[in-house]
Amino acid sequence: MTSVIQLEPKYPLVGGFRKDFKPGFCWMNGKIIDWMDANIHIDTPTSRGEVIFEGIRGYWVPEEEQLYVWFLNEHLRRLFNSAKIRRMRIPYSFDEMKSALLETIVSNEYKEDTYVQPWVFRTFKYPYYTMEVTTGCCVFATPRARKFGDKQFTGIKAGISSWLRLPDIVSPSRAKCYGNYIGNTLADIDIKASGFDAAIMLTLEGKVSEGTGDNIFIVREGKVITPSITQGILEGVTRAFILKAARDLGYDSCEREIDRSELYVADEIFLCGTGTEIVPIIRVDTVDVGERGPITEKLQRTLYDAIRGKISKYKCHLTPAY
Repeated sequence: MTSVIQLEPKYPLVGGFRKDFKPGFCWMNGKIIDWMDANIHIDTPTSRGEVIFEGIRGYWVPEEEQLYVWFLNEHLRRLFNSAKIRRMRIPYSFDEMKSALLETIVSNEYKEDTYVQPWVFRTFKYPYYTMEVTTGCCVFATPRARKFGDKQFTGIKAGISSWLRLPDIVSPSRAKCYGNYIGNTLADIDIKASGFDAAIMLTLEGKVSEGTGDNIFIVREGKVITPSITQGILEGVTRAFILKAARDLGYDSCEREIDRSELYVADEIFLCGTGTEIVPIIRVDTVDVGERGPITEKLQRTLYDAIRGKISKYKCHLTPAY
């Protein structure tokens, strides 16, 4: 068990989120506004999935009366890269978007673990029939606990989806765009209907790609392995941290192709991501992997300690909100 306990909101949760919760305020196009006043016209490309976004976690540390945002700069850098790929021009600077995110947290007076999403989307200047495309931006935040609850430590069961991950030549996965996740949603629906907790997606060539909203790692003979960035994956911020943390702990780590059959013979498997954090996989399809392994446990403990500022060399990745 991790040495740092994540605070759990005392509310009904769905996927770690409070059920039916609504924030008080959000940031939209340059200013903080009431949550209920945040709206855009129905006739915009957002209705076609043309929204780039980030999912960013903030962690409340009660003994410091501080909420720390984890890897804020890296997430915003990926947001700007996604905009570049999707040919969108964000009308605010990097520092302005950073301030907007922190201001959103503070405006809602959150003092618990929080999930923040900045959005960038195409819209039209009015009158809309001129079809003059502009770019809108918003930031909203909601409290969030562990995505998988107690299974975060005991492990989940995953199934390999028949739905394949989009290749880069169809829709670039390194651009975090909602349209890219339509196939992932289908994979989630089918796999969960079959009794699994999560789906694993393959590439067109049948190699392991990622989960439906998370990267995947396997451990074989003490080596920590994850699919390379050319396997249709999102270039995960948490994924990059785990590769570094594994090396810091003395483990060999690498990025390479992973065959489907390797999942069945792996010593350990886990999913990771900002929303997912780290969760062990104890079964793939009908094959048992086993209980959470020692390397997964050490990496999980390292992550949970790092996000609370308990490891000095990783504190540079934390940005205080207050």
